[in-house]
Parts: sequence; C-alpha cells; structure tokens
Amino acid sequence: TAAALMVVSIGGVGLVIGEAPGTPEEAFEWNTKLAGKSNARAQRTLANMYATGKGVRQDYKAAALWYRRAADQGDIEAQFNLALLYKLGSGVQQDYGEAYKWFWLYSLGTPTQGTADLDVATQAKAELKRINTLVSPVQVSEAKKHAREWKPVKAPPLADDKR
Repeated sequence: TAAALMVVSIGGVGLVIGEAPGTPEEAFEWNTKLAGKSNARAQRTLANMYATGKGVRQDYKAAALWYRRAADQGDIEAQFNLALLYKLGSGVQQDYGEAYKWFWLYSLGTPTQGTADLDVATQAKAELKRINTLVSPVQVSEAKKHAREWKPVKAPPLADDKR
C-alpha cells in the first residue's frame, strides 16, 4: 500500500515525513541498507526516523546527516527538513543562512520532482520571510548565491556498507 504523507511538529514547525510499511524496527533496518547505497528516499526516511524517534532512539544529529545526504541529491522534502534543522539548531549549529538556502531550494522545487505540496511550500515561503527579518541583506544575498550555485550530487555509497 502507498504511504501517506504525514507532518509532525519539531519546535513548533512542521516536519514532512512519510510512513513506511512493517514495524518501525523493520523499516529502520531496510532503510539503513538502502540509505547506505545512496538511495535518497531511504536516506530521507532514515532521517525522519531519527528525527521522530520512530524505530530508533531520537537523534537530531543523525537526522541532519541523513537529510543532508538526501538533500544534496535533490530530494526536496529532505531540503525542507534540513532547512528546519538549521533554523532551529537541532542536530546542527543554528545557521539562518543555510536554512534560507535550503528553504529557497525547496520552494523552487527540482526539475525531476516538480513543485511540492502547496501547504508545505507555503510554510517554506513563510520561513523565508521570517529568516529575512533575522539576518542582514548581505546574508540573504549570500544564501541565494549559494542556492543558485547548488547542483544535486549523487552521494557515494558508504564505504563500510557490506550489504
């Protein structure tokens, strides 16, 4: 069966996640194997599990690592969630410039995935406006520059992955 899109709240901000079939522990094991082989969707799902503590001990640092790997490959949901972590300073050092960059990339969508869910896209635009009030115009300009220069990169498989 298809998984339904679900949004949970972290620090009062919605985090986009999906539901995986089977038990949370089975989903964690399965997604760990696929994530290690550079599967962006599995990386995002694994990050979601770490962020919510579903099937594994909650760990925002691990969530940020896996969101980053998926976001670097162009996964727009991972980009949104990574932006939230940077905005809140959950699992990463708080960095409004990085948050702005990832929210902006998310709001643009990617050629292969198109525009994201309207509610989440609206939230991303609202987050951009909020961050705009917290940083200097120079920081916004730098974040946009980094976003314009950004290109998706396929993450190499993990070296210690023997699966």
